[in-house]
Amino acid sequence: MTQKPDKQKIILSACLQKKVMVFLFVIVSTVVYANDCPLLDKIVTSILSDRDIINRKEQYKLSLIDQRYQYLQWWKPSVVLSNNLFYPYKNTFYDNIATGNQSSLDLLLPLPTGTVFSIGGSYSLGRDLLETSTLERLNWGFIQDLEFNFGLTQSLNPWWLHSRRNPYSRNAAIQSTISKNDYNITIKGMLFSGIETYINLRKTERRIIHLKDTLILYDELLQAQYQLFSRGSISWREYETTRLEKWDYETTLFSLENEQAFLQGELYRFTGMLIENVNIESLPDTEDALFMGIFVDITKEKIDTLEETSLFLLKESLQMTRLLNRQNNAPSLKIGWGTLYKLPVSSSSSLGDVWKRKNFDDNIRNNWSITATIDLSSLVFPINKMQTLQYKEQTLTIEELLNTLAIEKQNEKMLKDLLIIQTQEQIERLSVLVADDYIRIQEDETLKNRGVISALEYNQVGLAYKEKQTLLLNLKDDMWLYTFIRSYY
Repeated sequence: MTQKPDKQKIILSACLQKKVMVFLFVIVSTVVYANDCPLLDKIVTSILSDRDIINRKEQYKLSLIDQRYQYLQWWKPSVVLSNNLFYPYKNTFYDNIATGNQSSLDLLLPLPTGTVFSIGGSYSLGRDLLETSTLERLNWGFIQDLEFNFGLTQSLNPWWLHSRRNPYSRNAAIQSTISKNDYNITIKGMLFSGIETYINLRKTERRIIHLKDTLILYDELLQAQYQLFSRGSISWREYETTRLEKWDYETTLFSLENEQAFLQGELYRFTGMLIENVNIESLPDTEDALFMGIFVDITKEKIDTLEETSLFLLKESLQMTRLLNRQNNAPSLKIGWGTLYKLPVSSSSSLGDVWKRKNFDDNIRNNWSITATIDLSSLVFPINKMQTLQYKEQTLTIEELLNTLAIEKQNEKMLKDLLIIQTQEQIERLSVLVADDYIRIQEDETLKNRGVISALEYNQVGLAYKEKQTLLLNLKDDMWLYTFIRSYY
């Protein structure tokens, strides 16, 4: 009757001890993950020094300049100044003076509406006979012509017939946003790659440490078996079997050390320094501000939609470009008005005397003109058909990319959710096993001290416990990585 309560106490004590150990393990893990992580900080901040990132950043800055000066897409004024001086073949016939001169100034002012406003003027000076001329003597003077003209050219298919948005300014804004998105997409890709390499290096270092401990134990085991073989207690085959098992571990160690060197090389490309002993470094919270600090002008919630946003913007940009192409390749209509003032003939010494108001207001030789011109060149040139086919093909490609991207992201989310669930279950099961092994080690330590088991047997149990610990820490790193990546979807 007195033994039953004692057994219950023993069972309750063991269960309580197990729960306490699991609780302490969780607390210790939580404390470890709350510490600083200088090497991870270095990896993340070093991403900004990558050449691809620098190039993307330069493209983004250039796009901002293009957006600031977006009006230069249509504001291309033309100023043409010309002068023609005419000389006769026989100078003596015209008193050895030039026969004429013509100067002109033409100004074209384009507008963002597909309209071109033109202003022009010309001044010409030509030879003519004075009223004092006779059949016996020709007296040459000069006649002056002053001409002004105004014109308005308009595309017959301007963009404002189809859209209220200015395609010039909108296209510039779109290209700026796409450049920023490309920069952030590149940042995200390199961030995921760098952190995944960092996590893999942590896991590899732990496995290397465990393998080295295993090889130390095998050296002790081989030494003990050799003594047994010398006494004839075991066969040579048993001894060689243990040596082959050790070689398998050594081969695995070589492979892990090569993998470690490769991962360190990848991180060296990011940081320019050798990264090692990262397995003892604590991991920050997946929502730490460190990771978002390298992105440009974006919230974490919008990072998942960067690719889709860029494709939608690209589609809109194609629409804007399509409007401009249709405007530029459409028939155009030009309406012009001009006036010509023909001043009376005067001698070379009195050219300024005829610049009187009556010669401008009341001069029968003055005239004006109105001009209407239709340019139909684009109707005989198949560029519109070609650009229409290109636009349709590009639009279909973007739609296919959007559908493919949506499927890929959905699959990625489902995969990460599945990995998180599986890893969490493995962590929970392994945590219980680690807690159980810890209790067993405490018991085996007592047995070792009492001489019931040997130190080698105790070390074998301890090595198995460390192997489970290593696997548990690596699983927690995987869990952190999956949770980190999933937080961006």
